[in-house]
Amino acid sequence: MTEDAERLGGQLFACRQSAGLSQEELAKRSGLSVRTVGDIERGRVTLPHPDTVRRLADALGLGGRSRAVFLAAAARRLGGGAAARGAHGLHRQPEDRRDNGTRPGPEPVARAQRGYCTIALPRQLPGVAAHFTGRAAELAALTGLLDGPPGAPTRAVVISAIGGTAGVGKTALAVQWAHLIAGRFPDGQLYVNLRGYDTGEPVATADALAGFLRALGVPGTDIPGEIEERARLYRSRLAGRRVLVLLDNAHDAGQVRPLLPGDPGCVAVVTSRDTLAGLVAADGARRLDLDVLPLGDAIALLRSLIGPRADDDPGATAELAGLCARLPLALRIAAELAATRRITPLRQLVAELESDRLGCLDAGEDRADVRAVFSWSYRQLPGDLADAFVLTGLHPGADLDVHAAAALTGTSISQARRVLSRLHRASLLQECGPGRYGMHDLLRAYAREQAVARDTSEQSRQALTRLFDYYRSAAAAAMDLLYPAEGHRRPRMSPTAAVVPAMQDEAAARAWLDRERANLVVMVVHCAGHGWPAHAASLARTLFGYLMNGGHRPEARTIYSLVHGMGPVVLLAVCGAVATPCRPPAGPPPRQPVVGFSGATE
Repeated sequence: MTEDAERLGGQLFACRQSAGLSQEELAKRSGLSVRTVGDIERGRVTLPHPDTVRRLADALGLGGRSRAVFLAAAARRLGGGAAARGAHGLHRQPEDRRDNGTRPGPEPVARAQRGYCTIALPRQLPGVAAHFTGRAAELAALTGLLDGPPGAPTRAVVISAIGGTAGVGKTALAVQWAHLIAGRFPDGQLYVNLRGYDTGEPVATADALAGFLRALGVPGTDIPGEIEERARLYRSRLAGRRVLVLLDNAHDAGQVRPLLPGDPGCVAVVTSRDTLAGLVAADGARRLDLDVLPLGDAIALLRSLIGPRADDDPGATAELAGLCARLPLALRIAAELAATRRITPLRQLVAELESDRLGCLDAGEDRADVRAVFSWSYRQLPGDLADAFVLTGLHPGADLDVHAAAALTGTSISQARRVLSRLHRASLLQECGPGRYGMHDLLRAYAREQAVARDTSEQSRQALTRLFDYYRSAAAAAMDLLYPAEGHRRPRMSPTAAVVPAMQDEAAARAWLDRERANLVVMVVHCAGHGWPAHAASLARTLFGYLMNGGHRPEARTIYSLVHGMGPVVLLAVCGAVATPCRPPAGPPPRQPVVGFSGATE
């Protein structure tokens, strides 16, 4: 698309809108095809035939000066060049890049004056984030949604709902991509922050529509009062144009739906902490879920923000990235902290974050305070979900399934499944694998803070006891299938309310133990150090045959080195009924696993 082709297309669109004609009506009046009219408006026609231009001018009812200006735009395409441009004095006024948001007042957008037909060219995108790092795969995925398969027809509307937890960089990614592809949308870019998870009320959809209509050239006195009428006028203003619409920080699908364009040339991108399942199911949205940054990209972001000090102590920089859970917001706050304390070694900052991560990750305002940003999502939860979020954060392991969630929350399997799904929709849990969920360390720390703040120590202890009972019962059921002849050597389990997974055969039992092995080790370690010694002893004794016969020596060293130091009474409880002496396997005890966001150990 050339500049002259774009100018002619804009001239035709503006005059057609001024005449109150649809593309179909103009095509019928001029005797041309709808496709020809649409292609010229979008700047796809390289050399329009003079007769075609005259027929369009006749159909539009143009005469006098207006007709001369319209024909001059076509003359430039046919070789009129600078002479025609100078003769008719056409120009484009400078752009006003102020963000109009949804506030009333004079329209702060650029306007292209094309003859006597004037249309607005909004340029509302915010600036890109400084030192934007990584996300190459996500940017490519977004562009792939826009391009579609080779040879495929133009998509009706590409809606990419970018989801993810607070602080993961949804807006930064959307804005970065929008600037990269803005050239594909010569008729403008619209932006609104819908404030779906801010401290105040979300932006009303009707107000957002009013702001967009002003940006598209509709005087305030002509904006309808009813939201349905505003939405119809909005779609009409976008008809025949190529406009990018960025809807940032949406609360739910209902807030977004009236803001979606209906024209094939337009694209909407939505960011939200909610998964916007309704938008995906009912409107054909394509969702792109964001995870925290890979470790390499997290370190690269710190290096770009901190400067040479990050290279002076690469080990401390890597630890800093880990303590920030590789969350972009936390990484930027930590880098700002390092910048304001230039003479403080990074190693000292690492030590401070280890003692109080959420307290340190506060740059002095709500949008730059990890704790405050998390609170915006937490406060949106109804009471039962808020309780479940807090209890889920108490889980000592890296991830959990529906059975563990049911034990923690004291609910049925079906209720626990709904809770996990709703917390995942709110981006307060991340899916780590089929049917498994986890949260990154900063979010886990926030959940545990809420447990303390709500003074639920007894409730928390009861929930953890139910969880440990569940793991003991499930491990015992699996071991009974794998090693039935040694059942008399394992501790007997007291009846509990825990619902264990169905395991029909040895393969299913081994698969469950393999899947939960890391969690089982963590349970023994946590129980031994936090007041559940009997659970630690019985679970260690239950797992002995599986760990030793299965060749899981690192896990065995962790468990039995720990139990060996718990004293002779507990040691006897673990080892008393097994044929072989209960001694720690040879070799140094392994490092304790570090819980990662994806559920794997790092």
